[in-house]
Amino acid sequence: MLMEEYRDAYMKGYVDGLAKGLAEAQEDKPFFTIEDIMKRYDCCQSKAGQILRAVRHVCNGGGLGTNDKVKRAELLYWETIVDKTFLRELKATEAR
Repeated sequence: MLMEEYRDAYMKGYVDGLAKGLAEAQEDKPFFTIEDIMKRYDCCQSKAGQILRAVRHVCNGGGLGTNDKVKRAELLYWETIVDKTFLRELKATEAR
């Protein structure tokens, strides 16, 4: 592989990664509601409520000061510490 080919392939991957990251950032909401959690984990409303309460419990009540929303960062943090054996039961679309 020539140096120019390598550089071109590297730049294409880099630019594609930036574009994907920008697209994900624009569609991301800063908070999750029960409906968002239901869609994310493909679960019923009662299970989504349990997840919402578990996230708020782990994050000392949540940073929004409301019972029906959690911050994106709080949910992502909860996903990193939740027992990975239960991810299949939650039907998580992504394990982060």
